[in-house]
Formats: sequence, structure tokens, C-alpha cells
Amino acid sequence: LKSMTGSAFNWEAYFAALGLAPGKKTINAPNPAFFKEIGALLKEFVESDQEATILEVLKAYHDFHTISTMAPSLAGPFVDAKFEYVQALTGQKKLSQRWKRMIAIAD
Repeated sequence: LKSMTGSAFNWEAYFAALGLAPGKKTINAPNPAFFKEIGALLKEFVESDQEATILEVLKAYHDFHTISTMAPSLAGPFVDAKFEYVQALTGQKKLSQRWKRMIAIAD
């Protein structure tokens, strides 16, 4: 991974934080182009002294995807907000009945 992303990302610290064995020599990276692009973006941010900015962007990305994923299980306003988002992207006319949404999640 380091050969793809460069030195902008500390993979050793990342894997240590995940509790993985240090010194692992190989890893399955099915999409090397993704890691190369991430490496280029990280390098660009590091060189422009915007580390705080990328951290905030990554936090916002994480928060969005966590809430978006959990929205069907949360209160009505979250369900409605998620539907409005999906509606804007797909043009879906109306929200499916709750029981149908729950079956879709189970499938």
C-alpha cells in the first residue's frame, strides 16, 4: 500500500490501531487505482498544510455515511431526510411502506 499511496499515510500506525500484526508484507488491494488516487490526495493536502481540513472532511464523510446507513432504523425525521436525499438522486415518487423497507434491509 505504501508503494501506491506514498508516505502521506502511515499504514503501520493504521494497522496497529486496528490491532493487526505488525510487519505484514502482503495485503489484498483489489483496486490499486483507488489507493493511488487517495495517496495523491493525501500528498496534496500534506504539502498544502491543510491536514486539519482533510480531517474535517473525513469526519463529515464518516458522519454522513453512518447516519445514512442507520437512517432506516432511526426516528421518522431521519427516515424522511434519507428519503428526500434518495428522491433527489433517483426521482422516486413516494416512500415505501415501513414493512417493505424492513424486508429490503433483511434481504
